[in-house]
Amino acid sequence: IGLVSDVANTWFLLTELSERERLAAETLQTREESLALIRKRREVGLATELDVLAAEGLTESVRIQWTELKRQRDETQNALSLLTGMGAGIPVPTNVAGQPSMAELAPGLPSEVLLRRPDVRAAEQRLIAANASVGAARAAFFPRVALTANLGTASRELSGLFDAGSRAWLFQPALKLPLFDAGRTRANVDVAEARKVQAGYRQLS
Repeated sequence: IGLVSDVANTWFLLTELSERERLAAETLQTREESLALIRKRREVGLATELDVLAAEGLTESVRIQWTELKRQRDETQNALSLLTGMGAGIPVPTNVAGQPSMAELAPGLPSEVLLRRPDVRAAEQRLIAANASVGAARAAFFPRVALTANLGTASRELSGLFDAGSRAWLFQPALKLPLFDAGRTRANVDVAEARKVQAGYRQLS
């Protein structure tokens, strides 16, 4: 996901810089044409030397801006080539206005998309599992009841052991109490709690 985001951001930045460079180049061409016209007007006495100097300053300022934008565009192009491994073969649109606009997202949609992300769902499952482990570890502190049932036959005489009506049921409950285990149960709870907290941090990150 991080690589896809980096590629998308770099591509959009490259698109923006390409558009700004194009506009700067057009502005530079206009300034150069204006400078040439002012120089001709000076030759015939319709413009002063100060007018020429002002036009030259504006032209040079636009030239510096265009050069800087071109440098930034080339650097971004190289960064995109490294991210995609496609070299200079990535088509970059030069007209931002001609690009299709993104569809407007419906209210609540971003959160639904977030919940469908595999990493978010995995973090949620880790948190659920960690919470269940805490419950299981805490249950070790309480008594456990075991119920045992047996079905067999009973008779006072061996010959009547398998006669009708000789069946017998045995239902035996058993209560198991936790014994002293040198803090092992408490340690298991602490470990489960720590894993739950860790899973929560992973989910937030």
